[in-house]
Amino acid sequence: MARSLLVVVIVALMAAPGCGCDNGPAPAAASAPEARMALELRADTPTVKAGEGPRFSVFLVNRGAEPVTVVLPGDGSDMAWRTPIARWSPPQSDMRKCGNVNALRADEVVTMVPGERRQLGAWLGEPILNGKGKHKVSLELENDPDFQWKGVPLGEHDAAAMARVRASARFKVVSNVVEVEVTE
Repeated sequence: MARSLLVVVIVALMAAPGCGCDNGPAPAAASAPEARMALELRADTPTVKAGEGPRFSVFLVNRGAEPVTVVLPGDGSDMAWRTPIARWSPPQSDMRKCGNVNALRADEVVTMVPGERRQLGAWLGEPILNGKGKHKVSLELENDPDFQWKGVPLGEHDAAAMARVRASARFKVVSNVVEVEVTE
């Protein structure tokens, strides 16, 4: 009887608020509104021979009225292993040579002022253009501050930079469409 009473008391205490029990989902954190970003795509090689990879210039633009903290593409963005995620249309190859990713550096998280236009460099990958003819190409860039990074980091991620990633603006933008012709 004493043992039964003890079990009842323990269960009652565990059910009380703040006693380590799951009392349902936590209130949702207030999220910042999506940033007003744009993505501009230019085909630097509008005509390529079969088997050659086209080259592109890509610009991220802050079209909003406020400064926006963004994460620049890095090792793994092209494979959806880190934020921001780069997705091409037509898609790129999903073959990856290894499971490693470069550690996040402080200079990969930047604040863009209103009207700022920043050229994006490496780590975007490239679309696969199968067959001769004209191909319509676009790029989507998605920044998800809560994204769980994948791969094995080559070194420690910069802790302050990772905190800025978690506080960065959430957005998904799709570029304009460009045409690339593949010849023989």
